Amino acid sequence: MGAYVARLEKSILLAGTRYLVAPSGALLHDENAYFLAQPDVAIKYKKATRSAVPGRLNIEAMLRQGAWVESGLNVMHEYENNYFHFIAETLPRMVLAEEAGVPPMVPFLVTGDLHSNIAKLFDISNTARRPVIALEKGTLYRVEEMYYPSDLTSVIDAYEGGRAARQTGLDVGRISIAIDRCKQFFPIAPGSGRRKIFASRNGSYRNLLNQKQIENRLLENGFEIVCPDELNLEEQIRIFQDAEMIVGPTGAQMSNMVWCRPGTRVLVLASDHPSHQLYFWELLGRVSAAAVTVLQGPRANARDDIYSLHDDYYVDEDAVIEAISRIR
Repeated sequence: MGAYVARLEKSILLAGTRYLVAPSGALLHDENAYFLAQPDVAIKYKKATRSAVPGRLNIEAMLRQGAWVESGLNVMHEYENNYFHFIAETLPRMVLAEEAGVPPMVPFLVTGDLHSNIAKLFDISNTARRPVIALEKGTLYRVEEMYYPSDLTSVIDAYEGGRAARQTGLDVGRISIAIDRCKQFFPIAPGSGRRKIFASRNGSYRNLLNQKQIENRLLENGFEIVCPDELNLEEQIRIFQDAEMIVGPTGAQMSNMVWCRPGTRVLVLASDHPSHQLYFWELLGRVSAAAVTVLQGPRANARDDIYSLHDDYYVDEDAVIEAISRIR
């Protein structure tokens, strides 16, 4: 199915997700429509589970009085508070809505708990200056007239590898349109473009266990260490704009490569888990014409459950130095 924007009357949405209930009672959700029958594709909404009846879901939701909206444009997503997923999945849907000519007085429907950096990016991406209505996440809302842009990017949670782990695709064209529109707020300054950056990541899972040792080696090679998680949106954008080379572990902070100058060299560090869909970094690099390379290292084997994709890992420090020398 190609791209579309559906217009529905008297439908119900689940705030913070792409789930819709049509007037007929059918549950609408592009990703589930394609992948529900594939048990190795995880369901993103944590309060939704596959039913024993094929083709059906069990979903928990909240109800409250007054949860009613007259008109709205639904661009919500289960992972909208993740910087990568917002750039890769929400921004192209916003572009599609403009291409389809959804009237500019129709407000965007969003959740009210967006991270400040994502809320800022959402605001500058709202080039039509639509009104915005914030909804309570996890609550059902009746919408008299709803516009619903289809999925354009598909980033599947395929924790067990296999065929599903090769079905991620990014709408590079519409992501590029959205980023180009945002760049008017952050024009690239003349000159500079010579910084060498290590974009560190400090998370609760999928940690690069020898990150500190790699940082020390890179400091000896003229790199500076930045922690994007501690920076506001503009600070992150400016740093990636000013870099000629960026190294960092796989994570949302590396999504900032969309702001790079063309030709910037990017080295993404990751584990050697067979279920990784690491090719999406190369796809995302096409947005800014960055040259993306991936360097993998062994898993720590600290976990062997279904989420072992997020196991901690190491990347050989000498291999990192060799890689940056090779891609200069």
